[in-house]
Amino acid sequence: MSMKDIYLAELDRASGESFDQLFDDLYLQVDFKWIERALIQGIPANVSL
Repeated sequence: MSMKDIYLAELDRASGESFDQLFDDLYLQVDFKWIERALIQGIPANVSL
C-alpha cells in the first residue's frame, strides 16, 4: 500500500489529490544529483511501488 493509498483511506479524495499535487510539486524541486544517486543505488523513481 502506497502512502497515497493510506492517506486516501483516512481522508477525503480532495485532500488526497491536494497531497498528491503537493508531493509532485516538491519532487520537481529535488536536486537532480540526488535523483541520479538514488537511481544508481537501485531506489525506484516511484518509491511507492
